Amino acid sequence: MDSNTPNSQPTNPRKRNRRRGRGGRNKGCFHCGQEGHIKRDCPNADQPPAPRGGANGSNGSGRAPPASSATRWTNNGGAAGNRGSGNGGRGQMSPASSTSSTNSTSRPAKKAKTTSGASVPAGMSATTAEHLTNATFSSLAIDAGMIDAIVSGMGYTHLTDVQDASLPFILAGRDVLVRARTGTGKTLAFLIPTIQNILVSGSAGADISALILSPTRELAQQIEKEASRLTVNYSGIATLCVFGGVKMGAETRKLTSPGAVSILVATPGRLLDHLRNTRGLAERISASLQVLVFDEADRLLEMGFRPDIERILAFLPAIESRQTLLFSATVPKSLHAICHVAMRRDHEFVDTIGEDAVSTCQKVRQQYVVREFGDILHATYLAIQQAIAENDQFKIIVFCTTARTTGYLAALFRKLDVPTLEIHSRKSQSYRTKVTKKFRDNAGFVLFSSDVSARGLDFPGITHVVQIGFTSREQYIHRLGRTSRAGRTGKGVLILADFETFILRELADLPLTDADKDADGVDVPPSPMAGLPATARLDAVLATVPTDNELNLAACQSYQSWLGFYKGALKKLRWRAEDVVQAANRWAAIQGLTYIPPLKKSTVGKMGLKNVPGLVYEAKGSNGSSWGLGGGNGGGRNGGGRNGGGRNGGGRNGGGRNGGGGGGRRR
Repeated sequence: MDSNTPNSQPTNPRKRNRRRGRGGRNKGCFHCGQEGHIKRDCPNADQPPAPRGGANGSNGSGRAPPASSATRWTNNGGAAGNRGSGNGGRGQMSPASSTSSTNSTSRPAKKAKTTSGASVPAGMSATTAEHLTNATFSSLAIDAGMIDAIVSGMGYTHLTDVQDASLPFILAGRDVLVRARTGTGKTLAFLIPTIQNILVSGSAGADISALILSPTRELAQQIEKEASRLTVNYSGIATLCVFGGVKMGAETRKLTSPGAVSILVATPGRLLDHLRNTRGLAERISASLQVLVFDEADRLLEMGFRPDIERILAFLPAIESRQTLLFSATVPKSLHAICHVAMRRDHEFVDTIGEDAVSTCQKVRQQYVVREFGDILHATYLAIQQAIAENDQFKIIVFCTTARTTGYLAALFRKLDVPTLEIHSRKSQSYRTKVTKKFRDNAGFVLFSSDVSARGLDFPGITHVVQIGFTSREQYIHRLGRTSRAGRTGKGVLILADFETFILRELADLPLTDADKDADGVDVPPSPMAGLPATARLDAVLATVPTDNELNLAACQSYQSWLGFYKGALKKLRWRAEDVVQAANRWAAIQGLTYIPPLKKSTVGKMGLKNVPGLVYEAKGSNGSSWGLGGGNGGGRNGGGRNGGGRNGGGRNGGGRNGGGGGGRRR
């Protein structure tokens, strides 16, 4: 029974009391705590939940940690949950340390011939309009109904360079790897021939003929929307989009109805779930699939989807029995491995970027800032403040290494009164859609992005691109290109910790200058950071992290994701596992935490860091409650139990089951 439904009280009185034990009788929303609505309809659903304390919980006694710094303790007894204030007790944690395949045919794209005669349809982005050519859709050898949908329905008359360069090969049935920038019309470049293939083969209304893999929900939904517009004249071609984060029931009903779906757009994880669990889908898709498309293929790999992709390929028809298309903004070495197992050896390679990306970057002002690790947040704050001061109509994108670090920085800069937006995979689809529109339509905002979520989204008028942490050469250039679209030039700032400077060797041919040197290359002594009013304000906000629930939780989550990201770069950093743990523990302190966030043993194992010194493990049975200020489920049942603990709330020596923490686990 839904616990968020007001009248859905359990019949068992013991269960009823247990449910109310988190904060007494439920008189308000379980998300924000306000009365007048329930969690399902909460208007503050995009904000962090309000902390909720226990009912009359008592203090857990807790044992003091031993003096030896070599021994780590977690959850040393939480304070009582205050029924009135709603804040559960906070357990004391350990202090943070201060301290293209070789047989493929490569074909450069034909030089785009932008024509003044090409009308720019309403709603077309400036980036797409910049890539229009003289070639027209009406000249393509495709079905008349689709031409009508494109020209009359969508208002497009002329092809973009990526469409003009790739469509002849794709329509001829070749496997094609296409390198193209975001916002240049690549979605139509694979949808048009995919739909044409379905029409020519007579498979419309038969079963799933095309599968399109996308790295994110929003990109998948954009593709589905474009496909629906292209097939408006064909009642037999239906499109379905499936992605994680929503219930599978409605998707399953459509997927189990033969003929109900012709084009399936999916994120890899959800598709794999359906292939394994949706009755008959694997057999049907193996028999009917004609076209396989990877959109943003490089992002699929960077997000860790390679294992899922390889498992998905095992369910699909043989390479020779289908057409495979890969679209990607960059072509890293890892992508060649996917080409090898997913595409025919004689596939075409169409490059619509070539050296243009580098030449575009040559026009953008670029600086790099190298700082001691402990000054990274200060350097970021100063770079953003300077960018805001340089342009009254500023529109700044800040790219971060992970989604959780993106969330932490966004929360931090909101506290600093910076007009902040954030977009990353941990936000709901509705939230990301709202943020995307707001940032696209308005200047005067700083958008913190994990890069993956912003991929495929076209934002006009970017004045500054700030990149925090090391990246690849291709990714650096691609990100920087956002501030040089539609003939505009902006500025790029790369902020590196002192252990990340290896990336500068890969960018040596770009006009990337040291922010600490003047035009003649003479060192400019940096201002002492601690004495600047702006950074003093940052220090003041960081000092609130131990008592600010939002910042505290965000910092804990950022710690774990930071550890995972840099663990994957040990070779580049020339670090050992012990080094990355030590650096991550320092990152916890830099973020303002006064303890090292405990991790699940399973998480540590997946990271390949088992038995590495310096990590803190969650106490058994803590259910992850040791992060943030909750310190457990906010006190015990009526404060009972041994040594001040209670049922669901204290436990022996202040710790225990689901409660405010206990003696912890030694390492």
